[in-house]
Amino acid sequence: MPSFRLLLYSFSWFSISVFGALPDNAEKLIAEKLAPLDSSQPNSIKKRFADIFDIMAQAEKHSAMGGEALLRQGIKLRNEYGPMKRDTTAAVIIAGWNYAKASGAFNSNNQFTGRITRGIDVGQQLVFEAVVPASVAPEFSNEFANYRLVAPSRARSSDSPLSHRDAAYLKTLQAIASETAGSDHHQLHTTQWEAQMTELGDQVNAIPKVRLSNRFKASPSGKNDYKWQVEVTVANATQIPTEITLECYIIGKLWKSKRACVLRKHSIPVKLKRSETRQVIAETIPREDCKLLMDNYEKLGKEERANSRVVYSGIVILARHSTGHLASAASHPALLNLITEGHNLSSELNILTN
Repeated sequence: MPSFRLLLYSFSWFSISVFGALPDNAEKLIAEKLAPLDSSQPNSIKKRFADIFDIMAQAEKHSAMGGEALLRQGIKLRNEYGPMKRDTTAAVIIAGWNYAKASGAFNSNNQFTGRITRGIDVGQQLVFEAVVPASVAPEFSNEFANYRLVAPSRARSSDSPLSHRDAAYLKTLQAIASETAGSDHHQLHTTQWEAQMTELGDQVNAIPKVRLSNRFKASPSGKNDYKWQVEVTVANATQIPTEITLECYIIGKLWKSKRACVLRKHSIPVKLKRSETRQVIAETIPREDCKLLMDNYEKLGKEERANSRVVYSGIVILARHSTGHLASAASHPALLNLITEGHNLSSELNILTN
């Protein structure tokens, strides 16, 4: 007899495919589909892609967020994904999703069928092709970022050599693997921090002293999924380990009213060992997603939306501890005026997304 959990899961998918409703936990459903696969699941990745496309299609129809933004929200729930893996996986799935739509590979119920109804190879099934095949790098045979969707006539034959472009993509996959290995370093850091906290006992309850700085890292481009990125540096100025939270507010300007707004708020917990300096990245959501949220907030008309654009202004950073506010910083002095006497960001600023 199937368990209650299995029945509930099955009903979720029944509601999506039959009733066309997008469940409240759609991001979690996507995150579940992005769980790591092992060698015992060689054919599961194609089914996972199809399931994700189905959820995105329903989001496109039933959610103001849309399919692509929902996908990114789901990917963020995979805590084991580093920034490179998150961005590359999103780009690959979105590329496949767009190719499937252009090929007419969805039925009238917005379900992905894989059957081509427009363009080349009409009537045939789209092919999920490994960019770097298992014969070259078997360790990436279950990596979502290693797949693309192509028409069968454009699929690489089993005896064809890799193109220079596909061979170069192997370096991207290797970089993702290195990033994942870096999560082991994170666990080591946590273990060392916990040891220092235990060693010093009640001393760790003292109010810490930290120094903040920041530097602009990147403007939106294809390399960073079209996000503004800022590197924030926090330094523990004491010999006592501590844990703080960095509240990072990426500031922009509303297009119509010209008022300041928060393009994105980050709350980032940071564990600091004795005298340690660490860097974290604060970033917006993709520029077009920022624009959609901004346009919706200002209730712009069709012509206004065609002309509006997102303006990045800088960043405001507040460092907080369980004992209270520790320090503030901003990318330029004028933005410090957005901080109230109570060490909070002004409530007059609309926060577009967290």
